[in-house]
Amino acid sequence: MGQTSSAFRLSVWKPANPIRRLMACSAEQSHLDCELHEQVYSWEPDEDIWGSLIDGEQTRRARSALIEQFDPSRSAKDRSISHLHEALTVLTDILRIPGATAWSECNESVQAPGDDQVNLRANTVLLLFRHLEWIWNIFRHVPGASVTVR
Repeated sequence: MGQTSSAFRLSVWKPANPIRRLMACSAEQSHLDCELHEQVYSWEPDEDIWGSLIDGEQTRRARSALIEQFDPSRSAKDRSISHLHEALTVLTDILRIPGATAWSECNESVQAPGDDQVNLRANTVLLLFRHLEWIWNIFRHVPGASVTVR
């Protein structure tokens, strides 16, 4: 059974501590340009995490707080895990707006009486918020930790 690729992937990175000395920089690059990092956590949800957002402006805010802020092309310092707290604040604001989110269909289903399958429903923005909150609580004290979102 093949696994489908998610439209959202979050990874947490920390500076690598290689056992041997490595040289991966050219003479033109500074030490900071080629600092090595290792992935310590990855999350690729099966659900459309934006599916519960109703308002286009709130969708834009949420995507900007995550996709743009944690773009892999940015430096590790600009993608520091400390910025995840700012994204959580944006999501908190969105979740507090009455009617800004709704329940959406999930990819998961359960067997109903008989031969029927019933799709589960979830508020995927709340699911995203809770998972990011967990990531923040677990990794915020890791020195040099950074985040990427694709």
